[in-house]
Amino acid sequence: MNIDPESTFKDLLKIVEPMQWKEGNIIGDSWFIQFVNGHKGTFNASLYDKYINRIFSYPLTAKRIEKKYDHAIIFKSSGDFDKSIIFLQESLLEAKQLDEKQLIVKILANLGTVYMYNTQEDQALRTLLDGLNWAEYIDDDHHQQSKACA
Repeated sequence: MNIDPESTFKDLLKIVEPMQWKEGNIIGDSWFIQFVNGHKGTFNASLYDKYINRIFSYPLTAKRIEKKYDHAIIFKSSGDFDKSIIFLQESLLEAKQLDEKQLIVKILANLGTVYMYNTQEDQALRTLLDGLNWAEYIDDDHHQQSKACA
């Protein structure tokens, strides 16, 4: 008996997807999207768009920002640097809004890289330097907290 993994995957997807859509929460959607964004299954544009749009509609949390960041990285990987920049800039603003320092550094590092790929060298340098400043701030903050606990 010859089992076709792709057709088996598609059959399972037909069963799991409606249940996930009905359940609907950011944790479940974040888990599910990996099966349609090309990470753990083939890229399915219609399901990916359906779920990423719902993820973006949830209240602002670090998890939602991470998913927007992941969305930007998909555009980066496909060479669509302009769209990647847009979503990285949005995720950066949101991360700053929630004061998610480590996420800010991660976003700035990738935003600087995308600016470089997009031949925006001056903006890349400013962004990467901003990322270094944030990283130093996190390190200083960590050392201050360690001293306070000692």
